[in-house]
Amino acid sequence: MIDATAVVLAGGKSSRFGSDKALATLEGETLITRCVRGLLAVFPEVIVVSKRPDTYAFLRMLGRVSLACDLYAEHNPLAGIEAGLSASATAANFVCACDMPLIHPKVLSALHQELPGYEAVVPIRGVSPQPLCAFYRRSCLEGARRLLLEGKGPLDLLKTLNTRWIEAEKLTQADPEGLSFLDVDTPGDLLRAEKAVEKGRRAAC
Repeated sequence: MIDATAVVLAGGKSSRFGSDKALATLEGETLITRCVRGLLAVFPEVIVVSKRPDTYAFLRMLGRVSLACDLYAEHNPLAGIEAGLSASATAANFVCACDMPLIHPKVLSALHQELPGYEAVVPIRGVSPQPLCAFYRRSCLEGARRLLLEGKGPLDLLKTLNTRWIEAEKLTQADPEGLSFLDVDTPGDLLRAEKAVEKGRRAAC
């Protein structure tokens, strides 16, 4: 187990998906169920953050899952991060989006190992930072609250922190195909995830 709490952000607009993507199904279970279940194998607790936490109350059945409410009016991922850090009792916290169902445990371990001496550890895929697949210390909380009042987002917070940026290519030994960073924003992305799972099943046979 990694000595940290996992925070899953759920209940965004899902405008490109067309419906609540957290409740879309992959291999017979919702994306958020698959995401949370994977994190529970690595972290002692998972906090699910949403503006409508009751929608995801069924996740409590998995055990070691709690719900937190994002109280900010705007749909801003930083508000979800703030809510998750507020609800967390641990110094270290892994934050991810609910539409990332294929995060590899070895990637989580590799990122966590980089945290000592830093306030955040964030992978970069290509030229795009991945602030919703990253570790944050709870000490970031006050800075997050201040920036929320200014209408700022996660990248603005990371610019104020002692952040360890890691190129995703350096994580290829842990996750050769980079599936940890596959986020299901569209129905096409869901199809890609389905194909990746099927490919993994065939390779394991």
